[in-house]
Amino acid sequence: MALPTISHPFGVVADPEFGTTQNGKNYCRIRFGSSARKFNQESNQWETTASFYVAGTAWEQDAERIRNAGIKQGDQVYVEGQLVTESWEKDGQKQSKTALRVKTVRRFEKSQNAQQGNGGGFQAPQQQVTPQPNGGGSWAGTPAQDPWSTGGNPAQGNGGGWDQGTAPF
Repeated sequence: MALPTISHPFGVVADPEFGTTQNGKNYCRIRFGSSARKFNQESNQWETTASFYVAGTAWEQDAERIRNAGIKQGDQVYVEGQLVTESWEKDGQKQSKTALRVKTVRRFEKSQNAQQGNGGGFQAPQQQVTPQPNGGGSWAGTPAQDPWSTGGNPAQGNGGGWDQGTAPF
């Protein structure tokens, strides 16, 4: 069975720490955090309802990519990795914690409004695709490897996509 994976946007809660093991392997330790929030209409403010923090470690080329990207505390990032349990012994007691074996970290670019100090937020670190109808309901710019994009034939009443009119709803 494979280890559980995580793909999620996080905030970087501390500057990454870079180092080299005694065996000469480069690593990066980095802490991530994420919060669930809801808007309280009575106080007219956003409130944190739950939080999740996880320490991550990236090795070799993955650690170098984080260093070269200049990721730092306060950045908003998209992270992919595997959840693992780290175990050790301290003062004769066994200890363990959930950790993240980091594979990918991509910084979200600040939106133009945020850069100008007008609030705003972050833009996804993905290629921009402008949807434009392309015949049978599929969109220009849809990647060919998209498993849900079936093309479609409007002459047959088939607009493409995964719902071919057979769904019970």
